[in-house]
Amino acid sequence: MFTLISLIGMINHEMWRDELQAWLIAVNSSSIPGLFQTLKYEGHPALWHICLYVISRFTHNPIAMQLFHFSISVGSIYVFTRFSTFSKSHKVLFVFGYFPFFEYNLISRSYSLGILFIFLFCSLFPNRYRNYLILSVLLALLANTSIFGWIISICLAMTLILERIINRNANKLNSFEQGKLALSLSIFMTSVMIAFVQMLPPSDAQFHGNKGQQALQQSSSALLISVKHLSSTLLTVWKSYIPIPKLFEHDFWNTNILTAEAIPLSALALILSITLLFLSVILFIRKPIILFLYLSGTFSILLFIHEVYLGYLRHYGHLFMLFLVCVWLSSYYKQSNILIEKMRVLESIKSFVAYISSRKIQYFTGILYIHAFAGIFAFSMDLIHPFSASQEVASFIRNQQLDKMLIVGSSDTAVSPLAAWLDREIYYPDIRRSASFVPWNDRQPVDSQGVLNQVSQLTTQNNTDVLLVLNYQLNLKKSDLTITELSRFDQSIVSSERYYLYLAQKNR
Repeated sequence: MFTLISLIGMINHEMWRDELQAWLIAVNSSSIPGLFQTLKYEGHPALWHICLYVISRFTHNPIAMQLFHFSISVGSIYVFTRFSTFSKSHKVLFVFGYFPFFEYNLISRSYSLGILFIFLFCSLFPNRYRNYLILSVLLALLANTSIFGWIISICLAMTLILERIINRNANKLNSFEQGKLALSLSIFMTSVMIAFVQMLPPSDAQFHGNKGQQALQQSSSALLISVKHLSSTLLTVWKSYIPIPKLFEHDFWNTNILTAEAIPLSALALILSITLLFLSVILFIRKPIILFLYLSGTFSILLFIHEVYLGYLRHYGHLFMLFLVCVWLSSYYKQSNILIEKMRVLESIKSFVAYISSRKIQYFTGILYIHAFAGIFAFSMDLIHPFSASQEVASFIRNQQLDKMLIVGSSDTAVSPLAAWLDREIYYPDIRRSASFVPWNDRQPVDSQGVLNQVSQLTTQNNTDVLLVLNYQLNLKKSDLTITELSRFDQSIVSSERYYLYLAQKNR
């Protein structure tokens, strides 16, 4: 059922710029070294792009990427339903949850590849003492999917090492097994370093950084900045565990029902974030190895979000996926009170821990029901509304036989999907040249007046009319240009990918 419904969803999903940026980079790379040269400005490891590079040698149609991503998503769900220790009802609820059913299913990004490697790792975990080599390869691949895959892979590896140290006397290795373990560590560490080097931005990279913190710095004191930014970081726990979006607007994506508008509701969400963290720690406190994995992974992800990039829900989803992995792997361990006894807590606290632990199933089930609701809602909205208007715009341009014209697009990030659908370059005023994907090293964003100035120059230099595609309505005029609106496409879920098409002609 998941496969069939997902196929319908994929066919009806209009890819947006982040999906198509990776595809355009792959298509326009003439070699693997050239691909790596471009990727140093993307901030991502290369594994996903290498896969797309291979596919793009056979076709330039971006639907091929969707089909590849679809196979990864279906494979992930197969591994989960076949090998996870959850009940049938829990499996069904998770499969139709927000992240596996919508965010990591319909939207073709590298995150789904990371989820596949995580689930494969979990499926082999019961026999981990015999499978260190295979596990190291899976973790090495996971580290090269995204920064969040990189973080989780390190935490999973550290968990294996910690368990190996704790159980070194109970599970002694012979010389051959020790050699395999050393090889496994070498493979993993090498892969981690390769991924790290790829993600280091060069000095001329123009990454967005922590947008939330930058916005605060413009109007707040240092203390207020710190408090607000820490609150924004902690709120990602709520958004990840309870991903219910705004329900009455079609641009629901990356919103949350409690943090969308009202400050009092955001304060409530912050309290609930801390509560969710606390309850999760209580759930794992009798499984010390799993508690280590949960704490190290969760706080490493939160540290990255706080210090480097505040991000969006697709990034926060790794917090929930880590929680799910911890619940899965915890079934392979016996309960232990060693942490509770060492902390010498009061009997009342021990009773509270026991009570929360006894409600583990209800807690987990409740979260999965919420995810299923959010997943079905988001999936349905994607069926009803265009996710991005770019595919419809490209069809309009072809049908009106405008695809051979000189096309100028602004802003470049928003208009770049058209380059994928039309399989051609577009002139971007932000970089003052024609390109397909957006380069993150030489952009100088221009306003609408600057766009019209460049359009005027282009019409003169090329002695031709210009098709101007904007992601905002043009309210300016230029004396030497006649600008006629051809059409508008303003109903997409991604609000920045609603387009206005104009014909610009030089006055003679």
